[in-house]
Amino acid sequence: MEDAGETSETTKTPTDMECHLQMYQFHEVSAQKYKSDAWTQTTWILTLSGAVLGFSIDKHVSHRNSPDAIIITLACAVAGLALAVYAMWVLNDMALHVQRHWAMATRLVASTPGLMKYIDPAGSQPAVTDMVQKPKAITRLLWIVMAFSLGHVMWAVYASASLHCTGCPAAAQIRCPQPPATPPPCPSAPT
Repeated sequence: MEDAGETSETTKTPTDMECHLQMYQFHEVSAQKYKSDAWTQTTWILTLSGAVLGFSIDKHVSHRNSPDAIIITLACAVAGLALAVYAMWVLNDMALHVQRHWAMATRLVASTPGLMKYIDPAGSQPAVTDMVQKPKAITRLLWIVMAFSLGHVMWAVYASASLHCTGCPAAAQIRCPQPPATPPPCPSAPT
C-alpha cells in the first residue's frame, strides 16, 4: 500500500512546459478551426446569395413586361444585401475569435522561455503583440462578399432602368415601343 502523500511511478504529472505546449496547441488548432468554419459558412451564404440573384434574373427575363417585375427585382436585391450583411457579420465574428486565439498563443510563447524549441525547432520566435491582424483569408472572403453585394445592387439598377425606360435608345431596342412616325388622323368633329 502507498501512503496518501506518495504518488505511484505510473502517474506522471505534466510539467509547466507540457501544459503550456498543450495550451499553445489548443489555441492554434482552435484558430484553424474558426478559419475553416469561416470558409464553410461563407460558401453557404454566397451560394444562397447567388441563387437569389439567379432567381431575380430569371424572373426579369421571363416577366419583363409585367409591372410586378420591378418588385421582384428589388425584393431580391434587398434579400441579397441582407445575406451580404449577415456574411460580413459572421466573418468579422470569426476573425475576432481567430485573433483572440492567435494572441493567446503568442503570449504563451512569450511568457514561457524554451517553449519555442518544442513548437519550432528552427527557433524563429514570433513577435509578441497585443493586437493581432485580421487573418488574410477572412479579409479575402470579405472582399468576395462585397463583390456579391455590389452585383445585387448593379443588377437592381440595370433591371429597374430597363423596365422603366423613357427615351433610352439602347433600352428601346429591348422593350420600349417606338412612337409612330406620323400621328394618327384625328376624327373629324361632328357638325
